Amino acid sequence: MRVADWEPRLSEVIEGARDKPFKWGVHDCCIFAADCVLAISGKDPMEGLRGQYSDRRSALEILNEHGGPDALFDARLKRIGAQEIMPAYAQRGDVISMAQENAGARIMVAYRSFVIGPGDNGLLRKDRPSGARAWHI
Repeated sequence: MRVADWEPRLSEVIEGARDKPFKWGVHDCCIFAADCVLAISGKDPMEGLRGQYSDRRSALEILNEHGGPDALFDARLKRIGAQEIMPAYAQRGDVISMAQENAGARIMVAYRSFVIGPGDNGLLRKDRPSGARAWHI
């Protein structure tokens, strides 16, 4: 499912997001993960949802319509051919859904021995969570 030149394409997405501030619908956890998936596979799991929200309220409406971020990404990743895997087997660029208070789940991307995703002032790095879900791209 990965395109031949996925590694430099993924690196370009990550480098471009390194200092980018969080912004709903532009640089949030779902958009960042989708950008990484698009770089790796050429397929966009957020197709049809990009540009449909621009604040927390409208994002939550869309997420709730799809059963939350975990359910949204599960359905959309499987539709493009991603396979759910045990989180311990996630490789660089795979998608990980981790529990988050007040939001249900947060979508992150595996990178080395940790996960990355948007924060207020750029990418956050977190330890790989236990009890998470993961999908191999």
